[in-house]
Amino acid sequence: MQFLRQILLELLVLFKKNKYLVFLKDLLVIIILIILYQRFVLGYTEWVAWTGFGETSPDGNKTFWDWLDLLIIPFVLSIGALIFNKIQKENEQNFAKQRYADEQSLIQTRFVKEQELIGQRQENEMLLNLDIQRGTSFQAFIDRMSDLVLKNDLQDTSCKGEIKSIARSLTITNMFTLDEVRNNLLLKFLRELKLLDIQNPIIVFDKYDLRKMALKSVDFTGISLKNVNLEEADLADCIFDQTCLRGADLTRAKLYGAKFLKADLQNAQIHQTNLATTTIKNCNFSNAGLIMATLVGYITETNFAKAKMRDMNIELTTFEECDFSEVDFTSSDFMGVNFTNCDVSNAKFRHAKFRGGSFHESNLSNTDFSGLDLSGVSFLNSDLSNARFENYLDFRTIVTYKQLAQAKHLEGATLPDGTIFHGNPQDLLEMYPSQTTATPEPDQSP
Repeated sequence: MQFLRQILLELLVLFKKNKYLVFLKDLLVIIILIILYQRFVLGYTEWVAWTGFGETSPDGNKTFWDWLDLLIIPFVLSIGALIFNKIQKENEQNFAKQRYADEQSLIQTRFVKEQELIGQRQENEMLLNLDIQRGTSFQAFIDRMSDLVLKNDLQDTSCKGEIKSIARSLTITNMFTLDEVRNNLLLKFLRELKLLDIQNPIIVFDKYDLRKMALKSVDFTGISLKNVNLEEADLADCIFDQTCLRGADLTRAKLYGAKFLKADLQNAQIHQTNLATTTIKNCNFSNAGLIMATLVGYITETNFAKAKMRDMNIELTTFEECDFSEVDFTSSDFMGVNFTNCDVSNAKFRHAKFRGGSFHESNLSNTDFSGLDLSGVSFLNSDLSNARFENYLDFRTIVTYKQLAQAKHLEGATLPDGTIFHGNPQDLLEMYPSQTTATPEPDQSP
């Protein structure tokens, strides 16, 4: 049925486009109308016997229907040939169009690849020219600094201030333009000339603006970066061994893989900085600001005394032999954090969140745990003298007597029910044998 419908559609298209077929179509319509007129109006009369629809022609000659029967097959074959030729022509046209489209697609693909190769070649040439330019700048820096050392006594701490200013400007300008390899060579060159001595540096970076500077993988060992603005600078994989960063601004700096070893970051601002993959050992972060910073890892022998560590995210971190005295941990989030042999005295944990963790053999005297959920937190052998565990406003302190009994000292601590404890922590288990929690239930009386 579908094939027949396609044949009819093709016939209609042919009849519309070919003037000879239009004539044949009109002739066929006229013949059909004559036959219908004879059949339904006049009937089979003698004077139209020649049509062949009535009786046989009286003279025995061929009737119109006989001739029509003889010509119908060639007519149908002619129409079929026309349709076949048209379909074949359309197929050839479609094939030609598809071939043209494929060729255009191939040309376009080849053009795109050629453009990519040209772009890559231009980029490589640009990088090569940039590298040559950096090499030239670095060599010029070495020559200029050598002249300042040999001709102007730059290594002498008593040399003129303008000479030091020139050396400093040359250093900073080149650090902005050089890559990480040459920056390392630059600092190594200056260190060997003893121009960056941390005690009496000839070239001082104090208060210099290095904001957003790319210093990836640079070794700052033994260099003073006091009060330097390193906000949003790329310091990934840098080494800060015995580096002075007092008062430096490291807000939102990239410190992935950086190493702080015996570094001095007192009063440094490290807000909103990710320290998740940073190595910190034996450093000084006293009075530093780490608000909204992220910390993950193993940190030892580091001083955080009086640091502002509010709204921090500290996860899976172990602090060993660290000083957190008087630290403000307000609203910080602790997940699996362990304090071992740490000084956490007088610290504030107001509105902090604890998910597990421990304080082992640590000094927690005068520490405020009011209104916190301390479920699962261990206080094994820690000093909780004068610590505060009372409820705070509408926030209930959740902690068990068994947890508090783990402490080494609990003298003067304020329990959740408001009582001041005196005695041995183990006495809690004897004083409240039937209670599993030290958190008082809310008053149900009217």
